[in-house]
Amino acid sequence: MQDFKLVESLVDVLGLSRAVRAEALVDPQVSELYATRDQFGSLYGRVGHSPRPPAGQLARDRALGRRSIALGTTSDSYAQRFEQSLDVVASEFVVGGKGAEGGQTLHVVFAIPGDRLAGEPAADGLRYYPLRFRLLVSDTADHVIARLDTLRVFAARQAVRGGAYLVGRLALPVPPGTYRYRLLVVTPDGTAGDLVRYDSLAVDALGGAGGAGGGGGARFAVSDVVVGREGSGLVWAPPGDTVRLNPLNRFPEGSAAELYYEIYGLTRGAPYHTVVRLEREGGRSVFGAIGRLFGGGRAPVLLEFDAAADGPVTRVHRAVELRDVTKGTYRLTVVITDPASGAGVTRARRFQVVAR
Repeated sequence: MQDFKLVESLVDVLGLSRAVRAEALVDPQVSELYATRDQFGSLYGRVGHSPRPPAGQLARDRALGRRSIALGTTSDSYAQRFEQSLDVVASEFVVGGKGAEGGQTLHVVFAIPGDRLAGEPAADGLRYYPLRFRLLVSDTADHVIARLDTLRVFAARQAVRGGAYLVGRLALPVPPGTYRYRLLVVTPDGTAGDLVRYDSLAVDALGGAGGAGGGGGARFAVSDVVVGREGSGLVWAPPGDTVRLNPLNRFPEGSAAELYYEIYGLTRGAPYHTVVRLEREGGRSVFGAIGRLFGGGRAPVLLEFDAAADGPVTRVHRAVELRDVTKGTYRLTVVITDPASGAGVTRARRFQVVAR
């Protein structure tokens, strides 16, 4: 691996002693060096063409360099710019990893407005949409702990237009911890793209199908809650199951929210307790306005039930009817408790209810 050294001032590339002398003397090599960079700003031209010692200009160059180094090494505020934004909408959830190693998998679900994509017609009558994706997961010290770089080609029978979206899902394994992620989506020619940032990703240790959830000594844990919708155009199909997703996090009035989550660390037949709440954000509770949740004609406003675990991993599907829920932004909270240990986990998701 090649090492790189950050320098505060351009003159530093000639060495420390040379840089010190240049502040008090006219050094032809320093002048020539700065003159070759005068297109980057007037400061370089003044140093390159002035007949006097450049002490003041070099001091200013060094101060600017220090600020640039501080910004570049302690933040990611530089935003890549594109001729056209793709207006990517993204959300995420973490569930248990599959296979012998178990662990955790981060899923990022995305939607891109069709009118932001040109597509490429082909001889087979389909229209192809190639896109490059870069997903970086880093810790609070900006150390990258997981990454995904891929080119995906989406095919459609006709152009994605008229309010339609191109939707998809990315997945990669992640260890337990507190992270943030950056999702960069770019067209192959680089003219259109978008950067999605998320700074609060908490990943709990989850037992996989053949991993940590193998017995009574396993730790009680719950995955994120996935809130999907029938007809959203996107599903996730883990082995032997189908999970509906909702890339836009929107539900038409009168539709149903399809919940999915995973419970770990319980033996087969062990009871667990679940409480589900639905509240409108920015206003009073909607409990009194909801007549039917989970399809029941006289279901309680606050849903509360007991169920038995399937084993080390319990995969739960529930449908929440939104027949009497009016337009607005809502917070769905699921609290799951292990009565034997008293341990409880709370998971929450936000979504919008919109007009049909």
